[in-house]
Amino acid sequence: IRLNEDGTLDTGFDTDGLALFPIGSYSDSVYAMAHRASDDSFVLAGSSTNSNFQISQFAVAVFNSDGTLDTGFNTTGKATVSIVDNSRNDANAVTILSDGKVLVAGGAYFGSSARIGLARFNANGTLDSTFDNDGKLVIDPGAFSQATGVQVQESDGKIVICGNLYNGTNDDFLVARYTESGAPDTTFGGDGIVTTNINGWALVIQSDGKIVLGGWSSNGTDDDYTLVRYNTDGTLDTTFGGDGIVTTDFGSYDSIAALRIDEQGRIVASGNANN
Repeated sequence: IRLNEDGTLDTGFDTDGLALFPIGSYSDSVYAMAHRASDDSFVLAGSSTNSNFQISQFAVAVFNSDGTLDTGFNTTGKATVSIVDNSRNDANAVTILSDGKVLVAGGAYFGSSARIGLARFNANGTLDSTFDNDGKLVIDPGAFSQATGVQVQESDGKIVICGNLYNGTNDDFLVARYTESGAPDTTFGGDGIVTTNINGWALVIQSDGKIVLGGWSSNGTDDDYTLVRYNTDGTLDTTFGGDGIVTTDFGSYDSIAALRIDEQGRIVASGNANN
């Protein structure tokens, strides 16, 4: 849906302000959107399931600024891919690269346990074989995990992924950094992966390369808004809140769902506060 500034539907967008479209033959869900300012186009990512909800694929759709599907992407404007065949594959995040490629990240299930899955598409909708040889990548930190955010560093093209890792008792916030070709960046945490004992969902990269993650953590009674900032080598940034972690308590169960950096470099977090 696209709205005018006064909140009315924009009839210049798919004639009535609303675009409704199928990906597969059963149930489709959108979990993420990325906008390309150069031509006002955008990309949606999510999942497309079969009739029993046990099998799903990463789903991607590319739209022109007028709300029509971009047929230059896979001839239909839509594409699906399975990181793991005949299993659940759910894309939770998407970003558009400067060369027009589309990178999606989420969870891919091996039986009952998920691992982080990524797929990179060329601008024409084909899988990018320069990314881990086949356009698909599985990150296995050794336990149930999924990606909830992905961005690419403008300075060097490295890929930053955030998500959750189950440590056997509760969830840890995971951040991983990989090279443009899909290899672990060993300058980040030693093996490309760093975890922190909070729950998280959102990711943003500052202009100085520091990485900010947003989520929630328990204060012993309920959950608080929680921000974590990492240096470029994956260590916690102790100039941020004294230990790299900042919490805000709105009074009950609170959690961050999205982050942005504004024009003055300030961190803006949005999410939920239970009333």
